[in-house]
Amino acid sequence: MPKLVLARDKYGFSKLPPSLKVPEKIPKESKLGISYLLPYYYLTGGMFKLFLKMPIKRGIPWGPSLKINQAFPKNVEGWKDANDDDEFAQLRLQGPNPFLLKQTDDDHFEVDYSPYFKGVFEPVRCLFKVNGNQFLPVSITVGAETHVPGSTGWERAKLVANALDARYCVFTRHLLDTHMLIGEAYALAAFALGEHHPLRSFFRIFTYGSIAVNDFAYKLLITPASYFIQAKFISAADCMTLFQNSMDVFSLDDLIVPKDISRRGIDKIPHHPYVEDAQKIWRVFQDFSHDYTDSIYADDTAIKTDEPLQNWYKQLAELLPNQDITDSPLDSREKLKDVICCLLYNNVSHEVCGDFSVFGQTVNPDHKKIVNFERLKAGDENTQSDLADVFLFDQGAFAGRFNNGGNNLLTLPIDKLAKEDEKLRTAIKTFQANLLQLDQELDEVNKSRKIAFLRMMPRKWEASISF
Repeated sequence: MPKLVLARDKYGFSKLPPSLKVPEKIPKESKLGISYLLPYYYLTGGMFKLFLKMPIKRGIPWGPSLKINQAFPKNVEGWKDANDDDEFAQLRLQGPNPFLLKQTDDDHFEVDYSPYFKGVFEPVRCLFKVNGNQFLPVSITVGAETHVPGSTGWERAKLVANALDARYCVFTRHLLDTHMLIGEAYALAAFALGEHHPLRSFFRIFTYGSIAVNDFAYKLLITPASYFIQAKFISAADCMTLFQNSMDVFSLDDLIVPKDISRRGIDKIPHHPYVEDAQKIWRVFQDFSHDYTDSIYADDTAIKTDEPLQNWYKQLAELLPNQDITDSPLDSREKLKDVICCLLYNNVSHEVCGDFSVFGQTVNPDHKKIVNFERLKAGDENTQSDLADVFLFDQGAFAGRFNNGGNNLLTLPIDKLAKEDEKLRTAIKTFQANLLQLDQELDEVNKSRKIAFLRMMPRKWEASISF
């Protein structure tokens, strides 16, 4: 097990939550190969350095007709204007953040950003309703004021809600949850299994590069050189507050799709894209983890008596917030299957919240005002968006779309990666074949959707989280 230190000590962020731990040094096994380094370190870093040398000066107002808007490809799913009433509602079903919507009564649902933005922004709660096959916005409460469609303040209320949604996606769901909590915990806990444990090669494949990528993510996203900090998309202090608030309510069970859907009641929404696709994905993951773990463990007793496995689970629980192994012991093959599926589904969640271009690349010029959070918090509605801010945000959204070919789940060179583990090799090949079939099925489903849900496509996923 690598020696761990508090992330705040290693990176100098005094306000980082005290339970966030990282390796003092990146273990040799976790070093990145050149196929990772080129796109995720050099290309992204080079793009930012290029921006600093470009003649885009602060104070130049942004406009929709500027040629610089063509610097990055547009969102390909079909989003046009996140402040349009229909798209505003649809974003909560199949955008970068389908994770917070929950049922309040038979036909009403809410997204409450307040627990996450406590100390960062005044309470914001969005209410929606089901009307037949329609999913409609009902109201948005910002602080003490409640706004309804068509009322004064409605357009700004949607703008505010989308601003919080974008920051939740980037910093809570993506950077914190998928990278620094779940990905990091699984990658670090794997060392407790020992080199020759039957599950070791599985975790070596599905956590490859995570520790090194996370080390880079800290520097890229929340240091003074970060394009998010430079663009005033968020301040470092606000980011740390978001981290702490999010860790307070973190639960690994949120990645167990059937439990999550049932808990939030979102299966009551007709033709909910996330519900439909996520349940299909989870079944394929379960088949894979069931076949593989059952090939190793004959029964539940074998799970309970595997000391390295129990040490691994204990280490995992110690690295994750609010995880108590006395309340949820690793005592069955079914439990192990769920825990493994959580690691796999983290890569789906990572892709869903990774492309946040829908928030910035819009036909509505006023919507660009969400780029500068300080300006939005101050209620400064008369100041145009800054060209440099918009360019930086678009660059960040573009970087989130990278999909490393050497780490793509469908094309992993499994004969090479698991050449000494026939059981794993066979299981992953079957897994890939089932995912390819699912990919083709979802392709057909998306043809009938007004807005495609491409981030849920298996061909988009990485085998282990990278950027």
